[in-house]
Order: sequence, then C-alpha cells, then structure tokens
Amino acid sequence: RPSSAAAAAPSSESLTMPATTPTVPPAAFELGDVVWWQDASHAGLFRRGEVLGVTARGLLRVALDEPAREAVVEVPAAQLLAANPTHLEGSDDLGDLSVLNPASMLRAVGSRFRAKPHEQIYTRAGALLLSVNPYRDLPSLYSYATARKYALGTRDVVAGDPSGLAPHLFEIAGVAFSSLVRERTAQAIVVSGESGAGKTEATKKMLDFLAIAADLLASRAALVASPARGPSSPGSGAALALCVQLLESGPLLEALGNAKTRRNDNSSRFGKLIQLRFDRVGAIVGGSLSHYLLEQARVVGHGPGERSFHLFYQLCARASGGAAAGVADGGEAEMLGALNLRPAW
Repeated sequence: RPSSAAAAAPSSESLTMPATTPTVPPAAFELGDVVWWQDASHAGLFRRGEVLGVTARGLLRVALDEPAREAVVEVPAAQLLAANPTHLEGSDDLGDLSVLNPASMLRAVGSRFRAKPHEQIYTRAGALLLSVNPYRDLPSLYSYATARKYALGTRDVVAGDPSGLAPHLFEIAGVAFSSLVRERTAQAIVVSGESGAGKTEATKKMLDFLAIAADLLASRAALVASPARGPSSPGSGAALALCVQLLESGPLLEALGNAKTRRNDNSSRFGKLIQLRFDRVGAIVGGSLSHYLLEQARVVGHGPGERSFHLFYQLCARASGGAAAGVADGGEAEMLGALNLRPAW
C-alpha cells in the first residue's frame, strides 16, 4: 500500500556516510533490501537504493544508485517503498509483480516502454490495460495483419482469462467482441486517462478493429453457409463503412469540443459515448455517438496559454482569408482582433 507520508529532501548531512555501526533496521525492511525513495529535490523522482542499516535516531540509511550519481540518505522507513526483483520488472502484467506500489508500477511500465522493440507501450494490470503515449506513429502495431491476429486469437477467450497474446488495445476489444457474440450480452469498454494520454486515438483504433473483427466473422459465417465461395471471399464491408462514418464525424466534434490546453494542443473538453449495435450473429447494424459534460465555460474564458474551442479560430481565419492562404486556423491574437476583444488577463 502506498505510503501517505510526504517525501523529504535530503539535507547536506544526509549525503555523507555516518560513522555509526549499522544495526538491524525495522521489521519492514532488512539489510540489503532494495527499495524506492521519492526524492523531492528531483521533482518527486523515485530513486532506487539499498538498505545499509539504521542510525541511532531510528532512520534508515539507504545507498541510492539512480540516477548515475550515488548518494547515501537517512530517511524514515515510512518514506520507503519495497522494490521488485529485477527479473520481474519487465513483466507484461502488473499482476505478476511481487510488490505493487506507485514506484514499481512506473518502473515496470517504463522498462517495457524503453525496451526494444520500442512498441511495447501496453502493459496489463489484470483486466485493465495501461498505455503510454509514444508521441510517434507505430504503423505495424495497428496494421490489418495485427488486427486479424488479435481478432482470431481472442475468438474463444473468456474475459479475465489469458489470451496468450501480447498486451494490446485489440486484445481488450477482441475479448469484448467475442463475449458479446458468445454470451449475447452488452459489453462496455471505458477509455480514461489524463489530457494528452491518447484516449481519442485509442478509441479510433478500437473502432477500426471492431469493424475488421465483425467483417471477419461475417466472412467466416458466409464461408460455412456457402463453401463454394472459397476462403478468400471478403465480407460485406458494411461494418467497416459504418465505423468509417463514426470516425469521420470526429473532426467535426473536435472542432466544436476540443481546445488547446497547456498540456495538449487538441484536448477533448467533453465526454464521448460511442455505441455500436450488433445483430445476433455479430454483424454491425447500427451505431451512434453522443457527447456530454461539454466544458461550456471555455466559450467565454480560459487560462493563459490556452485557447477556446477550435471552431472560433477556424471561422475567424476563414473570414480574414487565412484559410485561403493555407492557414488551417488562426491564433489567439487573430480571433481577438476579428471580434474586437482583448484578453481578460
């Protein structure tokens, strides 16, 4: 369980080795244990270290080895978190870790992200999937071949059971789709995260996958019904066309409900509910997209360094001829000038 104690910055004395004889540390830690300590002097960075002993004041002496420069600090045991064995830190499921705390979770996710190939942006956490935004395109990760592999690989997987596949958005969507077809009960996938985490893109990728999975299922059903068509016969493509329509509505919704924030130039300032409707054999027959909790206050005000909704700047750019000159949308100064307004700060 994460400690609720605040991490303290080391003093000048704590960076030198005390001339005291090590004694046995508190029961929570033993000599030689590998631990994490949150260094307030380094923006709250978790630093790895080894327990050397305990001082006469009851503080633990910890030799830090991350970052490269080593140091020895004296901290209360409540400010330390246990670390996992090195061989577990690259696990693709946080449930495999012997110790689970904020530091060990960050270490595991970061180890996978930095490992080669640089496409391990997904890590399981039981039935959940953690994703790291790579801020670059990963075409092979979302190719048709990859979608087909996950659609076929999750066809008979029950929710909560291992699929034998690497963690992926397609695994989550594939298990939900197979449960829908097999159990004939509605399924839901919740995509959440902080601004800029990649929620919108993840939703788009899963819509693409569901269209492919439904089309593959339709092709398989058609092949069973009429073997003469051969294994290469394509599906109807209706599922793909419907998902394309839902995806193409995205830019319009983003113009009306997305805005620039300090952390994200295209931050969604509203919630989105996408519903796909399937028939009894798993074919997509309809869909809808609803929005809720629009940040209406952004229409009349926003913080420094941020903007209102994209649509206002695009309209002003169009009115001033900016779009004709190849400018996608105007900036804050252009909009304020066009509307004869001035900033509120």
